[in-house]
Amino acid sequence: MASALRRLISRKSPKDVALFGHRDIVKAGHPALRQKALKVEQKDIEHPKNLETVDRLVSLLEETDGYGMSAPQLGISQQIAVFQITSKDIEKAGERARTLGMEIMPLMALYNFTVETRGSKMATHREGCLSIPGFSAHVARPVNVYVTGFTHRGDYVELDATGWAARVIQHEHDHLNGVLYTDRMLPHTLAYTPSLTIPMAEDVRFDGWVEH
Repeated sequence: MASALRRLISRKSPKDVALFGHRDIVKAGHPALRQKALKVEQKDIEHPKNLETVDRLVSLLEETDGYGMSAPQLGISQQIAVFQITSKDIEKAGERARTLGMEIMPLMALYNFTVETRGSKMATHREGCLSIPGFSAHVARPVNVYVTGFTHRGDYVELDATGWAARVIQHEHDHLNGVLYTDRMLPHTLAYTPSLTIPMAEDVRFDGWVEH
C-alpha cells in the first residue's frame, strides 16, 4: 500500500473518467454492486490479499481524483472501503466547500464499519458514482454520523464525521450493502453531467459534486 499512498501526493485524474468511468471499476448491473458484502474476519484483516485490495482502492482514488472507493466497486464482495479529503479537494471546490461542509479527512481504510446517524440535521447535495459514470443526482443524507470499524492494521476505531466526510462515508457504506445513490436520489434531479459547465435547469443545478 505504501507505493499508492506516496503517489497520492501528486495525483492526477484522466479527463474522461467522469464520463466513461474507469476500466477497473465495475458498473451498475454487476452483481457485486447489489449484494451485501461479506465481513472480513478479524484474523484476516492483514492478509496480503486484503491489503492488496486496499492498495488497489487507494490507487483508484489517485487515478480518479475521488473521495472514497469500496471493494464492491472492484467486483469484490468484502466490507472494505477507503476515504480521503485533501486540502487540494477543498481548494478545488472553491466557494462550495463551505456549503458542502468540506474539511480535511486523512486517508483511511476501514473494514466492517458501521454508520449511525447523530441528530436530525439533513443536507441535500449532488452525488455521482464511477459505477454509474456520466450521471449525478441530488441525495439527502444526515449531516452527522458516528462510525465504528477496523483499520487495515486491525485497530478498532470510532469517529464522528460531519458534512462532506459524513456523506462520503455513507455513500461507501451504501456500496457495502448493495445500495447505489440512485436508490436514494431525488428522481427529477438525475442529470447527465460529464462536466460542471453544461447548462442545467435551475432545480437540478449543481450545489456539489462527488465521485466515488
